[in-house]
Amino acid sequence: MLKQYGRCFNHLEDLVFFYEFTGAKQVLYHINDIIDNSSSLRLKWDGGNQIYWGREDSRLIFSTHNSWSKNVKCYSDVEIYNFIMSTGNIITHEQYKERENYAKTFSNLYNIFDKSTPKDFRGFIYGDALYLSPPPTSENNIYDIKPNTKSNTTYHIHRKSQLGRKIKYSTVMIACHAKFNKFASPDSDQIPLKSFDEFQNNDIIILNPYYSNKKLLIHDELLISLEENINNNENLLNNLLKPIEGVTQFKNYIYKYTNFMAKSKNLHNLDNNFINYIKNSNIHQNQQLKILNRIEKYDINQMFGIIMDIIFIKNEIIRQLDGDIPDISITNSEGWVRYYDANFGGNIKLVNRDEWIPL
Repeated sequence: MLKQYGRCFNHLEDLVFFYEFTGAKQVLYHINDIIDNSSSLRLKWDGGNQIYWGREDSRLIFSTHNSWSKNVKCYSDVEIYNFIMSTGNIITHEQYKERENYAKTFSNLYNIFDKSTPKDFRGFIYGDALYLSPPPTSENNIYDIKPNTKSNTTYHIHRKSQLGRKIKYSTVMIACHAKFNKFASPDSDQIPLKSFDEFQNNDIIILNPYYSNKKLLIHDELLISLEENINNNENLLNNLLKPIEGVTQFKNYIYKYTNFMAKSKNLHNLDNNFINYIKNSNIHQNQQLKILNRIEKYDINQMFGIIMDIIFIKNEIIRQLDGDIPDISITNSEGWVRYYDANFGGNIKLVNRDEWIPL
């Protein structure tokens, strides 16, 4: 297995500088496989509160992301309320009231999830809440759901759609992702499931993972050009990205630069600014010189050109996928994910970084 870089799910194009020529070939493998059959792609929900729940015995354990990460098991609404109120810094009266309201809302879900979870179920489910109380409808009878206050992703559901008719009578909507066998397991231990219907009832709307069934249409000349560009630059990619003596974070600097350009909505200039980024960084001057010598010898903009071609194709794939989801339209989609396959170098995500950025 290749060394894990970045995060649990990496952007498709980042495989190029994480894994050199091998990573670029993996990108081609992903793209061609997805175009041939997109059913391995799963919608990436941009939810708000993460919820973990399940049983080790007959008692329900209910958890926020914070209690999960701290390995704190809450066996009642009172315990989860007390946990939320006892963690984090509360300075002002307004912060206290905000925390109290959240604690009340979240802890009130305990009995609802206890009722909906079979007594003989063992293990833990996690998902992202799209709301913890039903949203109002807009003037055009649309529910506009924006679960994550840290991003601009919004889900639009018509009140008279099959899903919209359920919202009025529900308490919580949650997009479920995976199962863990043990409480407080790391993300890498998640077991993706395709259905969580056994937990569904009138109070809880479960959104099962949505896998694509879209037949994608990508112009052959784009794919041929990308493949030729990658194959013609095998030596450059491998030599450019090989370790630099005395510079332990070279690939991480490229990763941070790419994220910086994405957040600046400047990906279209990805191949123009890396030298200035390095010169204006707080990287030690000796390391800067070594990096600049490397990219003078091996043109890093050739690599960024390949990455920009990948991004162009990826964004077209996302555009086609996002228009094919029943009952839901999305503004500023967080994209799609593909779970780990040993041939592909880990989990990947397809996100339009020009549109979806944290606020």
